[in-house]
Amino acid sequence: MYLLLGLGTVVILIILYLRHINNGMKQVPDEVLKLSPHRWTDEEIHQTYKQIIEKPLDWTPHLPPRLERRYVVVGGSGLVGGFLVLHLLARGTPPESIRIIDFRKPTRSDLNQGKAAKVEFIHADITFIPSITAAFSQPWAPSVSSLPLTVFHTAASIRPGESAKVFLPRVSVVNIDGTINVLDAAKKAGADVFIATSSASIATRPINFWIPPWRKIPKGLIQIYRDPEQDENIRPHSSYFSNYAWSKARAEQLVLGANNVENFKTGCIRPCGIYGTKYDITLGIWMAEGHFET
Repeated sequence: MYLLLGLGTVVILIILYLRHINNGMKQVPDEVLKLSPHRWTDEEIHQTYKQIIEKPLDWTPHLPPRLERRYVVVGGSGLVGGFLVLHLLARGTPPESIRIIDFRKPTRSDLNQGKAAKVEFIHADITFIPSITAAFSQPWAPSVSSLPLTVFHTAASIRPGESAKVFLPRVSVVNIDGTINVLDAAKKAGADVFIATSSASIATRPINFWIPPWRKIPKGLIQIYRDPEQDENIRPHSSYFSNYAWSKARAEQLVLGANNVENFKTGCIRPCGIYGTKYDITLGIWMAEGHFET
């Protein structure tokens, strides 16, 4: 009798604790509301969507002026790389001055029409040195071959749900080894500017969802993004939320370490979430499904 009573008490306590965790995960903390007090309603979302459909956003006035340069966009078939190509064309850069290097041809409709369809595509595997070296060695049109070269490196293996070390090769072979190979190929091709897309996830620490009974929300749920130059970007693997973030931190270190002020300038951009069309892997699937599970 006492055993059954004890087991029943344990089960009830477990259920109450799991409920406590669930409540802590689903609420919006007061600290977040202070930083971002406005919560979008369904009506506002639908109204904004309708306005954008009727009058699409025009980003062309915000583009910098055209430069007389050649451009290689590694990963140019993807979401970010594809928009880099479109932005370069909108600036007035001729298609023959732009080149996409990727493991697959663009499937996006906006990259297969107009001037974008005239941009040369070269198939390459950035994890295989002879492949990426050959891609960068392809001759350019005589009219632009003497122009200085900028390389945008946007290719990456994005697997944010994996954090076990056993799965590190799934991202490191592309994000680290691939970056090394692209850097080397760019140097050999005579590039003097190299810009890589890094990730804001580098600064994100893991969250412990095993909330003590005396806490309302998980520790680390609220993290204020710090200045990357003042943050500890290279840390032990366990202090990153995923293998992806760990690998991007190493890749960023490689790119910044290759900077040579005189003849090879490098830099990294840390996007805070990349989404916006049906081609992105963050929200694209939910946009296609028409709903989002909570």
